[in-house]
Amino acid sequence: MISLRTALNINGKSDKFGERTIIVTIYENHVRTYLNTGLKVKQKDFKDGEVLPSCPFYKSFNSILTDTMKKLWQIYDDKKRNEQFVTPAILKDAYLNNLISTVSLKDWIDNCIYKSSRRLTTKNSYKFLFKQIVEFSNNEDIKLQQVKDYYFVSSFISWMKDTKKLSKSTIIGREKLLSCLLHEAVNHKLIKREDNPFNIIKIPEMQSRADYLDWKDIELLENIEIEDAKMSKVRDAFLFCCYTGLRFSDFRSLKTESI
Repeated sequence: MISLRTALNINGKSDKFGERTIIVTIYENHVRTYLNTGLKVKQKDFKDGEVLPSCPFYKSFNSILTDTMKKLWQIYDDKKRNEQFVTPAILKDAYLNNLISTVSLKDWIDNCIYKSSRRLTTKNSYKFLFKQIVEFSNNEDIKLQQVKDYYFVSSFISWMKDTKKLSKSTIIGREKLLSCLLHEAVNHKLIKREDNPFNIIKIPEMQSRADYLDWKDIELLENIEIEDAKMSKVRDAFLFCCYTGLRFSDFRSLKTESI
């Protein structure tokens, strides 16, 4: 009889955020295999197979874990009912093959991106990417399986260029986001490594502009009188970044106690 158990992957070091992956251990007769759920939590936030309330996403994470276990048992029962041979490896493969055809792009972005520790600006970029893919495909429930198709990706890139008239840098940014999304799907065994269209599609290098201000420009900007209070604050913020070398995103996250 196969047994299933959720646990933290304690092999190796935790990631840079101090988090570890939640796995499902599938065990039978001293043979075991591990299913990566894609969920990550800190060790203090996980106990007895459940994510604790100390984790801000504990409700949704526990819901995903419960759903994963139900699907695994359902596949196991179906195979036994049909008198099929089942091992931990066969059960894992059957689950992944079933998941590939059903997981939606939106669900994958929600679980892979929005529940991660990525910056808010990065998460918003994926939100815009999803909206454009929906507009291109005219399908809000588009599946991850469809997006991994080479023809789909190349057509989407051409659509951004020819129909939407997006700038080259914007298109390159969208390509990088999509490539990262599919790479994550490969790591989680949702798609095969050889099926990733970005094995063939090469993302162009971003061409940086050589435009810059010299000290005379900075001094003019510093001394100019700006009547609009809002624009005056924008100028001051820009100069602050110039003098300190801070990126604008870092400047926005500054607080009084940071100084």
